[in-house]
Amino acid sequence: MINLEGDINNHFYSYNIGPAHIISFSTEFYHYINYGTHQITTQFEWLEKDLIEANKAQNRQKQPWIITLGHRPMYCSIDNDTECYNYQTLVRLKQTEFRFNYSFNNS
Repeated sequence: MINLEGDINNHFYSYNIGPAHIISFSTEFYHYINYGTHQITTQFEWLEKDLIEANKAQNRQKQPWIITLGHRPMYCSIDNDTECYNYQTLVRLKQTEFRFNYSFNNS
């Protein structure tokens, strides 16, 4: 996808379709921090700006639904998988904070 600044960025992006504002973000960043955490910070800052814009009154009138999605699940039903306990908690905590502050739905 191409962001509003014209840069190619295939890790996180958003778009509007009908009454929904769809936000896709990378859950992989939380799994591969050995490559650095700058990508988490960049995504976090982008997501906050996107949610601020999406929550403006004129935008919520056109797209009242804000839906997020990522590759890995935020919740797991496997009892013995460390991935569910170690990594998803980071994604879940941050998304819960955003959901509370900006009123969106998880996918």
